[in-house]
Amino acid sequence: MKKQSNQFKNAFRKKLASELQPVKAVPRTVHPGVVVEDDRTGMDIETWKRAFEDHLNYIQGVADWYASPYDRYRALAFAVRDRLVHRWIKSVETTLREDAKIVFYFY
Repeated sequence: MKKQSNQFKNAFRKKLASELQPVKAVPRTVHPGVVVEDDRTGMDIETWKRAFEDHLNYIQGVADWYASPYDRYRALAFAVRDRLVHRWIKSVETTLREDAKIVFYFY
């Protein structure tokens, strides 16, 4: 059983390593030297503002002038969640790629 588990784990790592492509910021402007981060994962203020407005307008379907405090809270929560999920996925990929040990605590 352990041999099958290791074979599956190794096959999964090889497949994951072959599919992983480095993500690069794509310039969205014609101005040379200006690069805009992805709205879902960027950490600068302008990217946070765009992500907040996108979640408010397109995920919840609420105009800025009509949004309640709860709508604004949810838009911010979605923006934070995007960044957490992105970092969590990167962490899992790194753990699998480097064959790191995982420790679980039960209490």
